[in-house]
Amino acid sequence: MEQKINIKLTELFNALNEKIIAYNSIYSKITGSITAGVLLSQILYWYKKMNNKEFYKTDANFCEELGMGLYELKGAKKKLVELEIITITRKGVPAKSYYEVNINRIITLITSYGKNPQLVMGKTHNKSEEKPTTITENTTENNTKITYKEKENIKEKEKPIRYNLKDKELADYIFTETKKRYPFTKDKTEKQMEKEYEEMNRIHRLDGFEYDVIKAVAVFSQEDYFWQQNIRSVSKFRIKFEELLIKAQAEIKRREKYKIIEI
Repeated sequence: MEQKINIKLTELFNALNEKIIAYNSIYSKITGSITAGVLLSQILYWYKKMNNKEFYKTDANFCEELGMGLYELKGAKKKLVELEIITITRKGVPAKSYYEVNINRIITLITSYGKNPQLVMGKTHNKSEEKPTTITENTTENNTKITYKEKENIKEKEKPIRYNLKDKELADYIFTETKKRYPFTKDKTEKQMEKEYEEMNRIHRLDGFEYDVIKAVAVFSQEDYFWQQNIRSVSKFRIKFEELLIKAQAEIKRREKYKIIEI
């Protein structure tokens, strides 16, 4: 009886090892994340399989293949997009995620890592070399101490603004339409509006939607009676974007079916 159980366990072990995920540790090193490294390994596997051309995969596909949770997968995808290693574009109806790989970027990160790991990882592996949260800068007059909070403020000021004219126009459109319906809405500061523009840019840059799609969904969100009451900021617009996209597509089909013409 015990021998039969051992045979079954051996068969199970062999079956589990039929589909092994090829993982290269250098990808975790250049991304600073094990999950991002594992995901990149799998993306490169499919990219090579598709003759170095873009391919589409669902989140469910990757979760099943890699044994990741959805939260882990989305975090890993975000990391790879931010590092400009991959580009994710949403195409078709219903929309599918297409993956494109920037091989030159990967090569650059690997060579940079080899020369100086801190350029990629953002921290040193030697704890004795780690700097405290308060740093000292040498000046000609005296030594000036900069607190951690001040250091973060300097970083924030030096941080490049990541939005373009299209992001600005779309975010302004949502705010203007909201202001028309709710004239007592408080005006946003310049800094607040820049955050709105950057959030709009993330819908394109991180979430992978084309600007013509974003524009169509934005117009729908401000024309639909229900959604115009709920979408009053770009952050809310981004959270509800995929739901809005489905509703907008359904509305287009309904209009086509009944030949509804806007006057």
